[in-house]
Amino acid sequence: MDDSVKRCFQIIAIVGEAKASYIESMRLARYQQFEKAKEYIKQADKSFSLIYDLQNELPKQEAQGMSNDYHLLFVHTQDQIMSVEHLKIMAMEMNACYEKIFDLEKKIDRRK
Repeated sequence: MDDSVKRCFQIIAIVGEAKASYIESMRLARYQQFEKAKEYIKQADKSFSLIYDLQNELPKQEAQGMSNDYHLLFVHTQDQIMSVEHLKIMAMEMNACYEKIFDLEKKIDRRK
C-alpha cells in the first residue's frame, strides 16, 4: 500500500472520530448536558483540524510528479470530509436550539 493510500485511510479514520464526537455532542445537548456537548464539539474540531495537513499533502505530491494510487479513494475521502463539515454545522445549530428550548421551558415552568 503506497503512502497516499495510507494517508487517505488516516483521513477517513479521523473523520470517523470527528463524526462520532459531533453526534455525541447533539445527544448530550438533548439531555441538557451543554458543557459536555461543547467539549465534544471542541474535541471533534481538534481531530478535524488534523485532516487538512494530510489532505493537502496528497495533491502537492501529485503536482510534484509523484504517481499516486488513491484517486477513487481520495474522492471518497473528500466526500467524508464534506459530510462531517455539514454534521458540525448541524450539531452546533441543534445544540443552540436545545439550549433555547430548555430555557423557554424553564420560563414557562416559572409562570405556572
